[in-house]
Amino acid sequence: MNLTTLIVRARAGDLAAYGQLVEGTKRMVYAVARRITRNHDDALDALQETYLRGLLRLGDLQDPDAFGGWLRRIAVSVASNCARSRRFSFVEIPDLPGVPVLDELECTWSTEQRRALARALMELEPADRSVCDRFYHGGWSAARLAQHEGSTEATMRKRLQRIRDRLRKDIEMIEQRSIRDEDVPDGLADKIVGLLALPRLTDLPENPVGRLWQIVQSRLDGFEGLDLADLVDERSTSDALGSIGLAALLSPEATGCFRTGDRRVLRTTLTVPMLLAARGRNAERTLRLMAAGKVYRPLPAEGSAVPRLEAFHQAELLVVGPGVTEWDMMPILDHLLEGLFPGARCRLEQGTFGLCEREWALSVDRDGSWVQVGGWGKFRPEIVSHLGCHPEKHAAIGAAVGLERLACLYFGIDDVRKVDTTRLEPATNRGLSRS
Repeated sequence: MNLTTLIVRARAGDLAAYGQLVEGTKRMVYAVARRITRNHDDALDALQETYLRGLLRLGDLQDPDAFGGWLRRIAVSVASNCARSRRFSFVEIPDLPGVPVLDELECTWSTEQRRALARALMELEPADRSVCDRFYHGGWSAARLAQHEGSTEATMRKRLQRIRDRLRKDIEMIEQRSIRDEDVPDGLADKIVGLLALPRLTDLPENPVGRLWQIVQSRLDGFEGLDLADLVDERSTSDALGSIGLAALLSPEATGCFRTGDRRVLRTTLTVPMLLAARGRNAERTLRLMAAGKVYRPLPAEGSAVPRLEAFHQAELLVVGPGVTEWDMMPILDHLLEGLFPGARCRLEQGTFGLCEREWALSVDRDGSWVQVGGWGKFRPEIVSHLGCHPEKHAAIGAAVGLERLACLYFGIDDVRKVDTTRLEPATNRGLSRS
């Protein structure tokens, strides 16, 4: 008996038909519940409650082909409520009928479900991944996505459904098998996959980081934008930039790094991949490059008094050319900060960074307190040589700013951990609404 016939009969009160639906889906529902509750007995309770709710709400299901995802959505809600009842929580989990599985409820998923979604996201093409980030994390409508992509709304809706169907299928396959690090392709452990799957906030203009990056770009003239790889190969770095380049990649500020089993490293700054991208460029003219994106650093084992994230966003600039000096970067940064904090005082302090022979930390005065927002420095002569330039004729100057830190100061956010859940009103640069 086909699915449509079973659903029609179950709607009419045929419990035997509904029983067949249960038999065909109970493994999936139990897997979802077990992942969330982490307890066999609670998973069985959630399993029973899921099918009770499903029977009562079967009349709401308009498309029989959507039964699997619709039922899984109920299972996620039931199991999440079951798990939440065992701990204190300040957030109610909504139970919204008809909303796709991959929606706001994703924020309440268990660690295992996040791993499953992260792995599924990693398999998407970059263009589809960007659409997912903007739709699910940025709140873009199908119409807005269509306009941005130069297609029709109907075409975009079909594309979203295709992406959603693939993600749902991949997640369910992962949930129904044992999850082990060795199952992940290319040596990517769960932790690394999870960090890579986090949205790139610089692509989301309603997020403070995305809005701030738009402002930063508007204040930078003549810079070429780069899209840099998140994973950097240790061997290629050592070959291209020498031992000091490798040291900068592996352990910035002694915080360590995330490494894969095949000697790749999640970038700890944008500096190393940017230098790799600049290597071998035309040395006879001044090169001006910029990039923004996530960087990844493990939290200290003992924790930190200052809240920070393991994956956060930076913007970096690189200027390479004949006759360039470190002070050529100062007016660029001064112009940037004046646009963000008009009239604010700035302070320079000498700092240290392994790749630079001189570095300066840049702080801004906010309400009588000095807050460090970035820094810049002149790269060592051996780095200039590695770039294919003559260190007696050429210089390389780099600058970096933390976008979450700047966003907190600019938009008045009191904790960097709130940035990814803060949404800006589309019509204003300064209005905030929490979502």
